Amino acid sequence: MAKETEKIEESAELQSSAVPSAEEKTVVSAKDSVTDQTVSAVGSDAAIFNRQGFNVNIEQERKRQTILHIFKNIFVYLFLTVCAVLAFLPFYWMIISSVKTEMEYRQSTPTFFPHAFKWANYAAVLNQSSGSNGSFWQILVNTLTVGVLSDEAVASYKRFPLLPFEERRALFQNIKGVDRVVEQRELSYRNILEELKPDILIVDSIQT
Repeated sequence: MAKETEKIEESAELQSSAVPSAEEKTVVSAKDSVTDQTVSAVGSDAAIFNRQGFNVNIEQERKRQTILHIFKNIFVYLFLTVCAVLAFLPFYWMIISSVKTEMEYRQSTPTFFPHAFKWANYAAVLNQSSGSNGSFWQILVNTLTVGVLSDEAVASYKRFPLLPFEERRALFQNIKGVDRVVEQRELSYRNILEELKPDILIVDSIQT
């Protein structure tokens, strides 16, 4: 009996030593709480660091995009400016050439700005006339004038024409590009040329 009692007491002591006391439980739970707080603090710090790094990346990307946009606008406006200058250059050259003196205009080395403005050039052009062709406003467009010999002029050097003058004039008037047809009453071109004063003269050979 004494031995069994001793065994029972030893097992009870072992069980009592194996089960932690309330104070030990409190210490363990406090340690676990501190560990959890430490882990939570570390996690929050890591999240803040990641957020700050993400914000830094966004700001850098915004700055990069802004710089690229500025350079793109500079290139586009520079290209458009060059195109506008090249497009305006012929008009500028036409205007400055119109107010130059004839001597300056005929120089072998062109000047991009006239030495003296000769506005009288416009008055001379607007007031000029070219014989029966009319004033400047009437000769703004190119005109083609055809001279047709009259029946008498043709009969003076060969037989009377098979087609009368009116039919021959109508024939030339129906040709596309002919502006007017005039009657030439003699074989010589002198009088008609003095009257019309053409810039270019084309003479057809007369077949006898």
